[in-house]
Amino acid sequence: MKRKKRFYQGSLLFAAAVAAVGVSGCSSQKAGTVASGVETGEENQQNTTDPDMQGAADEKAGADGKPFYAGMAMSQTPDVSQLLQGSLDLKDFQDKWVYYDEYGCYGLEYIVYCENPADPVKECMNIYVPAAYMNAGGTINEKGTVNGYTAATAPIIYQNGVGGYAEADASKISDRNSNYIKQGYIFVSPASRGKETQSADGTYIGKSPAGLVDLKAGIHFLKANDAEMAGDANKIISIGTSAGGAMSALLGSTGNVSDYDPYLKEIGAAMDQTDDVYAAQAYCPITDLDHADQAYEWMYQNLQTYNNSRSGENGESTDFEKAVSAQMSSGYVDYINSLKLVDPESGEALNLGEDGRSGSFYNYMVAKVEDAATVYLEKISEGSLNVPYTLEDYLKGNYTKQGRGGKPGQGSREMREKPEMQGRWQMQKKLGQPVSQKMQESWAKDRNRRKLANWKMQGK
Repeated sequence: MKRKKRFYQGSLLFAAAVAAVGVSGCSSQKAGTVASGVETGEENQQNTTDPDMQGAADEKAGADGKPFYAGMAMSQTPDVSQLLQGSLDLKDFQDKWVYYDEYGCYGLEYIVYCENPADPVKECMNIYVPAAYMNAGGTINEKGTVNGYTAATAPIIYQNGVGGYAEADASKISDRNSNYIKQGYIFVSPASRGKETQSADGTYIGKSPAGLVDLKAGIHFLKANDAEMAGDANKIISIGTSAGGAMSALLGSTGNVSDYDPYLKEIGAAMDQTDDVYAAQAYCPITDLDHADQAYEWMYQNLQTYNNSRSGENGESTDFEKAVSAQMSSGYVDYINSLKLVDPESGEALNLGEDGRSGSFYNYMVAKVEDAATVYLEKISEGSLNVPYTLEDYLKGNYTKQGRGGKPGQGSREMREKPEMQGRWQMQKKLGQPVSQKMQESWAKDRNRRKLANWKMQGK
């Protein structure tokens, strides 16, 4: 069936989520070096530019002389030589903490969080701690405070970088995540395996539940080292977006479930610890994949025209496509009703009518979206949101932009050309580093797969 590009301004905006494509960095980046710091940061310590990125920086430095990627959340696959491994005790790496003057924090990067990793560069994490909580020697400063928190009470932000159920690298401290530090939180970015992760012999080792197991192992590691690092390991807050949002939701809902124990033991997680989290924040989580197509057709069942911005093709669904859409939409009604949902406040049973546009479930969802829209419109009216439109513009529908971009998740051409936004082997090529034949073949197959999918969508 042709996917229809619809512009929907009705009151029901529900169940539409698209997985973001995971982007990996260079597989052989050297970590940026930072001078050994002191707590006050008065010795003018500065981040030095990653030597492997210097060429790109020279080409695209901004007006202020800084490399174009300065301040961006750099997610890089480390070289094995950069990994801190061989122990799950942070005491053994006390002298590895480095001070980041620009962000007022100490960082410990690429520490492997399990004893028997399947892929250590994908089973490591970066930890960043507000400078007030630490001493220069890597010990805890119990007297330091930030925003009312101390080293003993500060929450730990555990933000995964998963997108599209792909593997994720650990992010470095940057302008994009340094607000956590300013607020007094510990910021932890774990790497994890994903759908494309392979072992040396080509075996896929990142299929479900590997990614979730890795994230759980990271939590085991943090709890095992609660006494050795700043932050309250009983206040871990999981954050993720898209497929990462799904991972965050799963971390929140499967804490300490014994079904994962065999997998955790296999990679050598700290099994004397638990993996429940204090809270889970899930942005547009991609979870109910089994019923995603049905949900799509239910959502847009009354809109039968389509617009393909890539091919320029416009038209109306065929009778066959309309029939399939109606059938799938009806299947979603059956699915919702099979869940036996109830209103958490009143206890009323929530059901969808056969037409998909009536019933207590439909009314409940409309009310929730209207409540959210009311809050949003109030914020626009009072000017507390940083948006380029007024309340009047929004109500007239003048708040969207149309444009022809790249593949989903890649953004504009300018953004796609930035090294950190390109695929791993593409980045290696740009930096003049060797690209394995296996990786080239993998990407060639992926390109052909996408071409075939596009041809089918266009009826070729």
